[in-house]
Amino acid sequence: MTKYLVETYPKVLHEMDNDAGTDPWCRTYEQETLMHRACIQRKIELTKYLVETYPKMLHEVDNGKSTPARHAGGNVAVLSYLIDRGTYPWFRTSEEETLLHRACIHGKIEMTIYLVETYPMMLHEVDNGKSTPAHHAAAGGNVAILRYLIDRGPDPWYRTSEEKTLLHIACIHGNLEMTKYVLITYPKMLHEVDNGKKTPAHHAAVRGNVVVLSYLIDRGTDPWCRISEKEVLLHRACIQRKIEMTKHLVECYTKMLHEVKNGKSTQAQNDAAGGNVALLSYLIDLAQIHCVDPLRKRHCCTEHAFTES
Repeated sequence: MTKYLVETYPKVLHEMDNDAGTDPWCRTYEQETLMHRACIQRKIELTKYLVETYPKMLHEVDNGKSTPARHAGGNVAVLSYLIDRGTYPWFRTSEEETLLHRACIHGKIEMTIYLVETYPMMLHEVDNGKSTPAHHAAAGGNVAILRYLIDRGPDPWYRTSEEKTLLHIACIHGNLEMTKYVLITYPKMLHEVDNGKKTPAHHAAVRGNVVVLSYLIDRGTDPWCRISEKEVLLHRACIQRKIEMTKHLVECYTKMLHEVKNGKSTQAQNDAAGGNVALLSYLIDLAQIHCVDPLRKRHCCTEHAFTES
């Protein structure tokens, strides 16, 4: 088909679509070259052809400062070939992530094993948020990868620049399996707080994963623990517009409906900040049932729509 189109309509060869064109050096909107795209798709024969034909592409970066090696997509054969041809394995992205960070967050265990065995010092490298590959593994949700990394020696208690533990990260991403593994292995992480005084439970509430939050509470976390702004879990769920989480918290801890924080915000005002009309209506209906003024301490709900959203 390609041969037919080129022979019949030769001008097609030089037409561009929204992403790129026939110029071998033409880039996508994300500044990716043909080699970036070949690596993303794990096409080793095409990658070899491009390296041999356009060797300078090996060192080109996209708008995220990623080389083709960064886009190897978990394919060890592709990455090994690129490194053998001269690509720099320690090159970092614009967020200071190494190849190992990327392999971990995407759950690529074969690539992770290859990188750790070949470049063991990568195990302890941090990105610009002070996250280690282990933090990225917790975010990616692959328990086998995190277990493999920890068995190789990194400190599981190392914190990010925001003082987040592995359990905070697992809860932020709402992964139940990872949350269970980290909590069973390091039970004291349950009560740790980050630099905003948030427990893992607060991050689970923000994520909206009722199953993860229920598990944390069953394991002993205090559902009434407040963060630095004196917010309860229900404040966080409302601000993030998590209606299922909100309903769960109201049903289990009805008194949270009436709690205020430092700024004297009720749950309804926090919901106004989140902009969820359905959730705001739900809270106001509940407040009427429980004989509470949902707008107390403020003249109107909309005040927070401007001050906190």
